[in-house]
Amino acid sequence: GTNGGQDGCIFIGTDAAGNANFGLGTPTSACIVIGYEAAQNFNSGLKQGFVLVGYQVAKSGAGSGAVIIGNQSSMDTDDTAGAVIIGPSNLTNFTGSASASVILGFNHQSIATPGWTANACYIIGRDNATEYSDSLIIGYNITNTAGSNTVHIGSVSQELGIVTTEVNTSSKYWPVYINGTLHKVLLA
Repeated sequence: GTNGGQDGCIFIGTDAAGNANFGLGTPTSACIVIGYEAAQNFNSGLKQGFVLVGYQVAKSGAGSGAVIIGNQSSMDTDDTAGAVIIGPSNLTNFTGSASASVILGFNHQSIATPGWTANACYIIGRDNATEYSDSLIIGYNITNTAGSNTVHIGSVSQELGIVTTEVNTSSKYWPVYINGTLHKVLLA
C-alpha cells in the first residue's frame, strides 16, 4: 500500500492491501489483513482495530472494529464499522452500509440493489437480503422489503417451523414474518 507502514498492523498475503491508500493524513492502526488481495483497494485513513481474513475479503476497505472472515466477503463496501461478518460471499457486490451488524452464513446481501442498507441487522443462514436496517433474518432465501425493525424466520421456499391455527385473545402482539407470511405472536 501507499503512505508507508501502519502502526501495529499486520499484512499477510499476495497483494494484501496492495493498492491501499491508508494515509490521507490520518493513520490506520491495530489491524490484521490476511489473504490474497485482501483490502487491496482500501482507500481511507483513520480506521482502527479491524480484522480481515480471506481471499479478496474487503477489497474496498473496512470500518473500524469490523471483523470480516470469508472469501470474497464485503468486497465493494467499506461501511462496516463494528460489524461481524463471517462466511464466504457475504456482501459481495453490495455497496450499501452494514455497520454494527452480525452476518453469519453464506451469500447474504448479494441481491441487494444500490441504496439498500443493513445497519444493526442480524442475518443468519444463506442467500438472505434486507432493504432496511434493524432487522432479524434467520433462514434461507429471505428478502426483507417489509421495513425496519422486522423479524423474519424462514421463507416461502424454505420453511422453518409450523404455524398452527388456534383461537386466542390478547391485547398485545408481536408482528413476525414466519415462512414469508406476517403473523401476530400473542403476548400476555
